[in-house]
Amino acid sequence: MGLDPGTTGVIINLVVGGVITTLAVVIFDFWLRKRLPTVFEYRKYLHDERPDVTDHQGNRVAALPSPPSGFLGWMRGAWDVKLDQHLERSHGLDQVMFLRFLRTQLWLCCTIGLIVAVLLPIYGTGPFKDLPEKDADGNSTLKTLGIQIVTLSNIDGDDWRVWTTLLADALITVVACVFMWRDVKVYADARRRYRASRDNPSNYAIVVMDIDEESCSESQVLEYWNRLFPGQIVSVHYVHGDKKLLKKKARFWDAVTRRERAEWSMANDPKLAGQRPTHKVGSCVCLNRLAQEVDSIEHWSGQQTHYYDKIGRYQIGEFPKQMPATRSAIVVFATRRATADASQTNYARFQQSWKTSRAAEPDAVNWPSLAIKGATVDLRKLVSFILIMLLTFFWVVPVTFLQGLANLEKLTELDAFRWLDFVSRLPKIVLGLISGYLPPLILSVFLALIPIFIRLLVGIQRQHALGTVDALQRNYYFNFLVFSNLIFVALSGSIITYLRQLINDPGSIVTLLASSIPLQATFMINFILLLALSQVPLSLLQLGRWIVRWILRKFLCKTTRQLRKADDGGCFFQYFRFYAWGMIVSTMALVYSTIAPLIVAAAVLYFFTSYWVNKYSLLYTMRNPYESGGKLLKGAFTGIMIGLLLKQIVMAGILGLKKQSVPAALEVILVLLTLFFLYFIYTNFMRVAKHGSVLQVEENVEREGAPDMAADWIPAAYVSPGFKPLPAQVPNLNGVDDVNEEAYYAEDVELAKIKATEKAANREEVSDEFMPALGDPMPVASTTDNTVPMVAVPAVGK
Repeated sequence: MGLDPGTTGVIINLVVGGVITTLAVVIFDFWLRKRLPTVFEYRKYLHDERPDVTDHQGNRVAALPSPPSGFLGWMRGAWDVKLDQHLERSHGLDQVMFLRFLRTQLWLCCTIGLIVAVLLPIYGTGPFKDLPEKDADGNSTLKTLGIQIVTLSNIDGDDWRVWTTLLADALITVVACVFMWRDVKVYADARRRYRASRDNPSNYAIVVMDIDEESCSESQVLEYWNRLFPGQIVSVHYVHGDKKLLKKKARFWDAVTRRERAEWSMANDPKLAGQRPTHKVGSCVCLNRLAQEVDSIEHWSGQQTHYYDKIGRYQIGEFPKQMPATRSAIVVFATRRATADASQTNYARFQQSWKTSRAAEPDAVNWPSLAIKGATVDLRKLVSFILIMLLTFFWVVPVTFLQGLANLEKLTELDAFRWLDFVSRLPKIVLGLISGYLPPLILSVFLALIPIFIRLLVGIQRQHALGTVDALQRNYYFNFLVFSNLIFVALSGSIITYLRQLINDPGSIVTLLASSIPLQATFMINFILLLALSQVPLSLLQLGRWIVRWILRKFLCKTTRQLRKADDGGCFFQYFRFYAWGMIVSTMALVYSTIAPLIVAAAVLYFFTSYWVNKYSLLYTMRNPYESGGKLLKGAFTGIMIGLLLKQIVMAGILGLKKQSVPAALEVILVLLTLFFLYFIYTNFMRVAKHGSVLQVEENVEREGAPDMAADWIPAAYVSPGFKPLPAQVPNLNGVDDVNEEAYYAEDVELAKIKATEKAANREEVSDEFMPALGDPMPVASTTDNTVPMVAVPAVGK
């Protein structure tokens, strides 16, 4: 059996991917195993610092146990963890729904693989494998080679085998709908629990945007909602812009970090020999100011006190011009029932004002977007959409180049590319490397940059929840992948393959497309194999994260605070990216499942490795700072159904091009049935999944045996980050033991206390509200408690 470059690329991909996977396992097991507790596994977060979770009956739910040591122990421990309500409470609904999505796609592809396996011998007996490669005029024929022999390209238009393809399509449609219906049902149940939970602060808060200009104050917003919900309002947080506050907070923590580093240097740097460290400040060429050498500990202690004082004055409103009103507020209700009513009903006279929606969890609120004016929202969405579409369409340039690489032999048939004749004389393995392996590799590298641009473009929209931002990024990224990696690759590859014939006979495009689109399956198979055998094993190692952390810990980080920051770097899991990859792989497998059945095997391999590795990563090495309640699964379901519809439309088109009108019409019926299934799912599950169930709320209240009242900590949780008070005492994480610290630390605290007291006494502009909070601005604390005493700043909000 002859081999085409694409088939040779598949073989190379399997060999190279197998080597990478083997090396990943060996390195993971024998090199990084001993470093796992400090390099990857956030044991302190998962086991020590994370409090025990309680269920609705008050029963304690322990965190996940540490898995056994060694590669097999870690991976087996991850595989054995069940995707149940225990994991929802300990790790969040986002994680459970994502892992369930990958697992469902794995079983779906396995089931489809059993269906299409029957097509392999049927396609393999087709007539086109016996054709010569060139006709009498020197043009390429429809001869199939390698993997192409067991694809739809090997079937003639009026062949009885087409009916087996139609039957397989019908079975795949039924199987896909059953799997996705089961997932959506589980998703809706989980979302109902999420929306009825007492522990979820977003069940007690709404976001109000586009507030009338005459009501732009906390008291007026409170009066407005008290009028609508008497006795139900716990607090109102009118949102002010806090960019300047956040910058000052960043400088405050930078001063804390630098002071701790200076203290560590004094105790541990042999060059200092116990002397206090110094550094130069104040150099400015334009003002002809020379740098002065200052005591580092004293300087950064003073900066810490200065910014603490400055932040306190900002937070009590001494600089109103620096804190512009945003016409947005967060209203916290006493009960879950009142919150649900307020978030789903329009209470204003006009739709353009007092827009309400359920608030995200406190850590998931996209605070900067609340400052965007309502008049610009539609324009921002339009600009963002247009720019992303332009990015998608301009992507045809690199994809066309890569398709040229994938079809070098076909290009040499054109007079303009005769200079590439040497390609046909290359060994098959080299040609397979260039044409079959390099294009998907280069494409995957380019695609890694696309989410960065999409993130920037989505960021200009007003989306008050970070989970919604992730969902939009996932949707745009998936649409981009469908166009660039599927539709355009199939069309451009088909046109390049038979470019000479199309130039000589443009009318033959219909026949050629019907037979040549399946030939691009080898590109898709290579792309999926590259993800499964190269990208996924490398994500298991997280080498980039490990290298950065090693450099930081080895050369830059010395204090406990710096070391923790280095350990925490790179732990953010980009759900939108991995959802999009899973969706595009599933779409490719669905579209080409009956065109080139072997692609399903590649998809099974991808989802198997992706599910296992991502499950391990999410359980033990990665964590996100916010939770969106698993809402990304809704868009993932829609994406898979779009892939199923795309499959049916493509098959209807191919069968129509092959002059099989009856099977093509039956494919259209499958399209209509799938659309009806989508309508059924959205009308019966999605609204309940979004808003929850009042009945479930009432059942939870009865089961809890206590009034439905918001917990005391919820109102303070919805204060914007800039206005959250700094801690009264910052833990001193300089890494110096008390014996060495006592010699100088008490002196620095006392010096900072004196300076702060003098500054507060001499500052006449301090408001009366802030002065009581100063009290004893820098009280001396015992050096044995390892904390830096700070003044208390009153919280903002009612």
